Order: sequence, then structure tokens, then C-alpha cells
Amino acid sequence: MARATVGRPWNHPGAYAPLLLEKEGKATWLDVSKKVVMMADDEIMTLQELATYLKMAEKTLYGYAQKGTIPGIKIGAAWRFRKTDIDAWLEERRRLTESSRGGGKRGKVTP
Repeated sequence: MARATVGRPWNHPGAYAPLLLEKEGKATWLDVSKKVVMMADDEIMTLQELATYLKMAEKTLYGYAQKGTIPGIKIGAAWRFRKTDIDAWLEERRRLTESSRGGGKRGKVTP
């Protein structure tokens, strides 16, 4: 099991402290200059959180949700997304991408 330890805080306000990750006897300092969002598998995400998770524009994801392209639930005027559903959708998209490329194996290209 991995164990994370926050290192000595930086000298200026608002800075993130370095993070030491220890796993199986090995220690690694992680770059935490950006906020890292850790989510449980059953977590419900907002559109903004989903956009961050997928590194996509909110507007694009909103359109996908409206069309039913991406799995989501509309509650009132707001969309919500279950992480497990999104991960399954991503896996399905990956499989479709591989099969459209011929099983992920590319033929030899001749000039």
C-alpha cells in the first residue's frame, strides 16, 4: 500500500508542499505544483470536474451530455457524472478506437 507524506512547506503563502510517496520500500517526490484531484470510483462529478478529469472543454462535454454521447444524469438544470460510468465509457471508446485501427496493429507502410 502506498503512503503519502507532505514535505516541508515552501516559504511563500499559497504554495504547495512537496509530496513524498512511499510504495513498496521506494520513495518518490511528486510534483505538486498543480492541484491533483483524487477521486473515489463511486464519486459524482460536476461538469467542471469532469472537464478537468478528461482535460476537455466544458462546452464540448455539455454538448456530449445533451446528445447522450457521454453517460450523465441531469438533476434540475445541472449535469452530474459518475466516475465509474465515465471510466467505462472511456474504456469502450478505447476499444472502438483500437478496432477501427485494425485491432491496434498497424500494417507496414510502403513509400
